[in-house]
Amino acid sequence: MSTGLRTMPEQGRVGLGGLAPIDNAWQAPDPNVELQVFVLVYPPPTTPGSGPHDVHWGLAWEVAKDAWRHVELETHNDLQAPPPQPRYVYWGARTKMGAQATADARKILVGSMSLAKRLEIESLARTIPVVEPNGHWNCQHWLVALIGEMLRVKLIDQRTWDSVIAQTSYTSKSYFRH
Repeated sequence: MSTGLRTMPEQGRVGLGGLAPIDNAWQAPDPNVELQVFVLVYPPPTTPGSGPHDVHWGLAWEVAKDAWRHVELETHNDLQAPPPQPRYVYWGARTKMGAQATADARKILVGSMSLAKRLEIESLARTIPVVEPNGHWNCQHWLVALIGEMLRVKLIDQRTWDSVIAQTSYTSKSYFRH
């Protein structure tokens, strides 16, 4: 049975000119120590009519003060690039500097992980398909698939999966409770 979902070649990167966004890992390399890995749930857009489905989710860990390693989809909208535009793109794990990007996000602890496990997360992320824009599939689906792969290869256990998915979903909805 077909799901009707069409995947983007190269995780959405195909046909995009120019360079990938900057990765500041050269300034703040991922250290060979245990670090806490979080799902980040960002505040929703201020667009009227936005809801829990519009809340951005990502995975990240702090590699140095105010430097976070992010594993997340990004929206790319370049009218010079071939369709579809806008689209989701996975550029690979990137280290971002400055606290503002993560300061506004609510953090849900996945667990404390070694460098080897974090590198495995990055490797798994390169295998998660990115779907063509369809008005329904988004970064939340991609991240759930990644966390599912983390469960499958035993980077996390079932209890952690259950807790993280429940907390992430609840947090997304909590932005809209009045």
